[in-house]
Amino acid sequence: MIIYDKQKRRMTDTENGDYLLSQPADRETHSWCFNLYDQQDQPLLASIVQVNNLDEFGNSGKATLVRCTLLKTWMPTGRPEPPTYFDEYHPQIPRLAAFLEARLYTSGAQTPHPRFEFIDGRHHTSSSEASAWAQSYQQGESSSGENRATGKGIFLGLLLTLVLHSLQLLLLPLTRVYDKHGWAFFYFGFTQLLYVLPAIYLARRDNHRGVMIGLIIGGSLTFLLGLPLAGIAFICGQMMGH
Repeated sequence: MIIYDKQKRRMTDTENGDYLLSQPADRETHSWCFNLYDQQDQPLLASIVQVNNLDEFGNSGKATLVRCTLLKTWMPTGRPEPPTYFDEYHPQIPRLAAFLEARLYTSGAQTPHPRFEFIDGRHHTSSSEASAWAQSYQQGESSSGENRATGKGIFLGLLLTLVLHSLQLLLLPLTRVYDKHGWAFFYFGFTQLLYVLPAIYLARRDNHRGVMIGLIIGGSLTFLLGLPLAGIAFICGQMMGH
């Protein structure tokens, strides 16, 4: 999910840490320089994009269409030399389009939101092709990267579940006050809800989808494992007069 990071003042992909930086290139032509970076601050793509706010009907006084036209692309080298522009398709172009669209719809933008259109002005690409490129950010080349990021989040969610479960072991001595045989521990499938549900809520609130899924999986497996143990503990407790 692409959001605006207020602290760092940039658009950031919460799934993999990629981010977009921008600065004006030519105010007269409404051109901006947009640079994509990965979470290690390595450049992915540099570009010049012309951003035009258009009133299609001429009577609303507000933009109904934001057209972003890609003018130039190059790969930053980090050396003080003129950039080498290229016109070929690059897998980061759909990601650039997705970042620009998310940038348009950030909080504080005009409401109702104007339509978004991305055009590759290097090849005079049609808007339908540009739209397909933008959709490939969700469905195409970058899908494998997103899947890896989600998989990592699920693993972290499962690991967090185990860490939270360990807290019950620390509290186990307290249960001896009213349960000298320690049967209360075997109800962990139910008592885990006291901390797993809040953790799921926090992960969802902060847009950590993978972690949320991992917590749900971990909590569900714990409940299924603890259910028969809770039944045994209940029966044993009744037999021993508890």
